[in-house]
Amino acid sequence: MKILIPIIPHSTRHDKGMSKGFSNANFPLGVAYIVAAIIKKFPESEILTAPFDIMQVDDADEIKNELTIISKGFSPDFIIYGAMITRFHYIVTLSRISKTIFPDALQILGGSSATWGYYLFEKEAPIDFITVGEAEETIVSILSENYQNTPGVLWLDSTGTYRGGATKQLIKNLDDIPIPNHSSFLVKEYIEIQKRITG
Repeated sequence: MKILIPIIPHSTRHDKGMSKGFSNANFPLGVAYIVAAIIKKFPESEILTAPFDIMQVDDADEIKNELTIISKGFSPDFIIYGAMITRFHYIVTLSRISKTIFPDALQILGGSSATWGYYLFEKEAPIDFITVGEAEETIVSILSENYQNTPGVLWLDSTGTYRGGATKQLIKNLDDIPIPNHSSFLVKEYIEIQKRITG
């Protein structure tokens, strides 16, 4: 199983003052939890994280260019991403471009945009699955093709309508969540960005 995870920037690049040219990227801890959960269940999976936040991939042309480069050496079965609802337009753009470059890959959206604004993406983006609430277990159920009775999983049906339950998935035993994965991320670069931005 091959999984592509583009890390969506929290905001557009900074163009003024001391931070001109620097991305304000924080280590994506939530994504690191998801990667750890996937690896725990599917240790043979191949996961590629694309640091669009560090690379300052901001607009449609840049997204298309980076995904095209990735497509030359990686063909994902799933594309997983998440962001705050303030990045709605970025998510929609990423989803649409991903569908043109990777038409067979299933898309999964998580994060607060999915939890609090899942209904906004219906008819707007070709997102196949949306996770509502904590996603460590819901992601695994989707990848296992055992999602139809899992709380907090919505899936796109043939009419373009989301089905399933929008009840938030809560983890009952926090000890079941594996320690966040760091090996799939450019940790040093995130530290260096914070040094440049905040000192």
